[in-house]
Amino acid sequence: MLLKRRWERSMDTMKERNKRYLEERQQKYLEEHPEERERIEKELAEIEAQERREAELADGERKAREQHEEEMGLEKGDLPALMISAFLVFGPILLIVGAIIALVWHFRP
Repeated sequence: MLLKRRWERSMDTMKERNKRYLEERQQKYLEEHPEERERIEKELAEIEAQERREAELADGERKAREQHEEEMGLEKGDLPALMISAFLVFGPILLIVGAIIALVWHFRP
């Protein structure tokens, strides 16, 4: 969950950087080729509309995930704590069972 948020944040940052770079390149191109302005503006309008639709879908998914977390009643840091405690409880049990299986396998007839 935490890594997913970091990944989303880094992807948003990279998208923003790429967008700025492409806008700079576009301005240079339009200065060199003014006759292409109308076609490029139309394509950009289509791309922006698609980005808005994708952002709305992402917001819906994010809201659903947050609502699910609220329903569970977990606070920040609870999930890693649950995973650590489960490992501490079941880890020794799995070690003992694994040792028994290894002994049986070693001394089989």
